[in-house]
Amino acid sequence: MLKTFHNCLSSIYFLLFGLLFLSACQSMVSKGLLPNPLPEQILSSTVTVNFAPDGRLWRLTPTAQAVYLDYSTDNGKTYQQPVKINRTEQKISAWPENPPALEISSSGRINVLYYADEEQNSTSFFSYSDDNGQTFSSPVLVSTQAHSAMHYMDKMLVDKNDNLYLFWHDTRHDSHHRGQIHHTGSGILSLYYSIHSASDHSQFDNHFLSAGICSCCRTATAFTAAGEPIILARMVHEDGIRDHSLIRMNAKGSWLKPQRVTYDNWAIEACPEHGPAMAIDDKN
Repeated sequence: MLKTFHNCLSSIYFLLFGLLFLSACQSMVSKGLLPNPLPEQILSSTVTVNFAPDGRLWRLTPTAQAVYLDYSTDNGKTYQQPVKINRTEQKISAWPENPPALEISSSGRINVLYYADEEQNSTSFFSYSDDNGQTFSSPVLVSTQAHSAMHYMDKMLVDKNDNLYLFWHDTRHDSHHRGQIHHTGSGILSLYYSIHSASDHSQFDNHFLSAGICSCCRTATAFTAAGEPIILARMVHEDGIRDHSLIRMNAKGSWLKPQRVTYDNWAIEACPEHGPAMAIDDKN
């Protein structure tokens, strides 16, 4: 038992070291300390990496006018030629709390989400590849009100059936009065979501999930052992305290009321700009 525990810790340390190494290398590239494999300046501290089911390591890198994807078959030692995702140049937006997202489904579909400054800053775009990253679909808007409401800090999940779940911060003000608890203070917005099957190529349906979300703290998302999505978000409570709550989806597909889980008592009339993280084992 103890040996198994130590082996598990060793694997976790190796993965963490690898991700830290990749992040450090990306930072060094952005500062000109290492050669840049891309034709544009890399946006600092915003690279995203993820492993595919076949063990291939994919890397998503935003630059000033485009987003690039490449992969490694030797755990990040070398990478293949990058592929440009957005064929039309855009003003790419990214920062440490708002990096692009990358998920690879069990079927091999590569799902990409990134941000660009359009009518609203940090507008969310989605694209995917079904040919192992050789070509990508034309990027599409996630929000149905992208022209009038800012939306950002998207999180993406893909379940075992290739269903896509998107969650994002949204400034649609009408959502703050739908029977929710009255939240006081500034830096507050709503959480929206969309669920899409792999075969559905229509516009993303947008659904209100919760008001009272702290505006500058990214949310954390995961699946429970039963395959239901769960969200950990910093929320602004009635007394203005900014603490974390869990929001669960039940087996019937309905969202339960947020449940406060931390009591750090952040009493500040501003966003801490520090989102949570979450991991779930196979028993929860």
